[in-house]
Amino acid sequence: MDLVHRRDRHRRSAPLERPAPRTHLELLVASMLSMPAPPRIALLSATIGEPEHLREWLAPCQLITSIARTALTREVWALEEAETPDDVLVSAIRDALAEPDGAVVVFVYRRQASDALAEKLAVSLDIAAHSYHSGQSASQRTRTRAEFQSSKCRCLVSTTALAMGVNLPATHIFVRDTTFFGFGKLRVDELLQILGRAGRGNRHGHGVVLLRPGDDWNAEELANLLHTESLPPLRSSFEVVSKSHSDRGANGDDPRDLAAANLIASCLGRAGDGGLSKAQIGKLLGNTLGARSLATRVDASLRWLTDPSRVVAWNDEQQQLRLTALGQAGVRSMLPLPYLTGLGQLLRDLISLDTDGRCCSAGPPWTTLSSHPSSRTVPRSCADSAKPSPARSMAGTRAGRPKTSH
Repeated sequence: MDLVHRRDRHRRSAPLERPAPRTHLELLVASMLSMPAPPRIALLSATIGEPEHLREWLAPCQLITSIARTALTREVWALEEAETPDDVLVSAIRDALAEPDGAVVVFVYRRQASDALAEKLAVSLDIAAHSYHSGQSASQRTRTRAEFQSSKCRCLVSTTALAMGVNLPATHIFVRDTTFFGFGKLRVDELLQILGRAGRGNRHGHGVVLLRPGDDWNAEELANLLHTESLPPLRSSFEVVSKSHSDRGANGDDPRDLAAANLIASCLGRAGDGGLSKAQIGKLLGNTLGARSLATRVDASLRWLTDPSRVVAWNDEQQQLRLTALGQAGVRSMLPLPYLTGLGQLLRDLISLDTDGRCCSAGPPWTTLSSHPSSRTVPRSCADSAKPSPARSMAGTRAGRPKTSH
């Protein structure tokens, strides 16, 4: 499994443009560790702090560290008030592409900025410059990568859709935007990953971070952190969520219980038709990196999931916990649990007003998402079809001694 450092990313797709919950990798590893005969697991990362925690988590575990890296120069450019990032980039990219094998990728925040800057570079430098972001079709992105790999295009302007795990023959990486509205500044490990896209094999890489006067980063501080490769320690995704949601919600729920409930719902989504017993859930969560933090949250989380006002999960006659149809739909759609339970309550309220059964006669989603077997608000005509549906399995940077100028 590559990019194991991403197990603690809990923010929205900006800046990393990945909507999937960040807990899934940790749960996948925990599921493997819970097997009667666990498989051998190889976790890979170029930017992970305190990797010895992996040895403790996966024990018995062999930790292998490689220091073989492609040479990479990192720089931080602090712009003056009168300078505009795009004009600075036009000049720098002109110089970079003067080299016969030069290839440039510029990282920006927004999709619109990607399109606009690519057009500006194409006109100003009379080159083929393409944008790349998640708003484009898969075929368009594939075509763009192919043209860049074949050198038909030597300049890409991308959102962070290319920041992780995509190897392209770039010699120069420029990060134009480091502050993301509503999310703050990119972290050092994120910047190291982005800059690590420069240079492959024997090709020397050159990475530059541009800082505007109003950006959150201080140029001197950032240059020093990039030089020392200061990385955050390995932590459980659950611990990250818990620390970022320390206050109780408006409805009195402890966000840490809700975070644990999300993990349990994900486990149930993978469990198949039979569901999981409380003991099985405890064993699975006990094999996560955040086992100690989760141990005290299991009972409260199970109560949250099975609360009749939420109807996300239920206990069958064998005391196996199973997701309701609503819970299954939410896990598959990766909806936040509070949103999911609010939607379920809305559907149940609407059905309770449907005295003549017209809504139920229309079929899904009314009859499949609205209740579990013990619900009392479903009209008689809907009772047979409101049972839970069967569950389905859901199943670096490379651098030498950096040059840090600003």
